[in-house]
Amino acid sequence: MSPRPVAERARARVSGRATWVAALSLAAFLAAPAARAEEPLPTPDRVRAAEGEYDAGRRAFLADQFEAAATHFENAYRDAPRSQVLRNAIRSREKAGQLARAATLADLAVRRYTADAQTRDLANEVLGAAKGRLHELQVRCVPECGLTADGKVVSIGDARIFSVYLEPGPHSLTFGFGEGRGVQRSFQAKAGLRDELTIEPPPVAPKAPPPAVPGAPPRVGQEPPAAPRSGLSPAVFYVGVG
Repeated sequence: MSPRPVAERARARVSGRATWVAALSLAAFLAAPAARAEEPLPTPDRVRAAEGEYDAGRRAFLADQFEAAATHFENAYRDAPRSQVLRNAIRSREKAGQLARAATLADLAVRRYTADAQTRDLANEVLGAAKGRLHELQVRCVPECGLTADGKVVSIGDARIFSVYLEPGPHSLTFGFGEGRGVQRSFQAKAGLRDELTIEPPPVAPKAPPPAVPGAPPRVGQEPPAAPRSGLSPAVFYVGVG
C-alpha cells in the first residue's frame, strides 16, 4: 500500500474529528434553535441544566467516553430539545456500539425533524444499519406512556406513538402511565422483524373512604349529645298519684 492513500485516510480521520469537535461546541448549542415551533420553550432553569449536561457530554466525547457522552446529551435534550443535541446523542451511541439505542433515537429524530436535512441524513444512516439486525417495535399508547425495557428507560418522554429497537432475545417491557399505573409485557425480539403493540392503562383503583374515628370528641362550639334518661316518664308518675 502506498504512503499517499494512508496519509489521505489519516487526514480524513483528523478532518472528521475536527468537524465533530466544532459541532460539539457549547456556543453552537446555545445558538441552535428550539426543537419545533409547537413545543413549549424550556424554562431558564432547564436551559441552564441543559448547558451543563451538554458541556459534560462534549468533554466525555472528546475523551472517547462515548456512552457517558450519550447519556449527557440525552439529558440535555430532555431539558432543552434541539436537533443538534439529538444528533450528538445518536452519534455517541453509535460510537459506543449501542446500535439499538442509536436507532431508537434516530427514529425520534426522523419523526421530529423531517425538514432538517443534516439530522434526517444521520438518522436514516443509522436506521439503515439497524435494518435486518434489530427488532423494531412500534408502540401506541392511549393516553401517552413511557417505556422501560429490562429495567432501563428507552423512551425520551411520554408519547402516544413511538418506536423502539431491541436486540434479538427476550425482553421485559414496562409501560408507565403515571400515577403508579403500569403494564408489563414479556417480548421476544427477533432480528429483522417489525411489530406494532397497542397498550391501554389499567383502570384506576377507587380510593377507599377515610376510616371513621370512634369516640371522637365534639368540635368546638358543638353541644355534646344528651345522655339518654332512664326510668319512667313524669306523666306516668302523676297519673299514678291521681
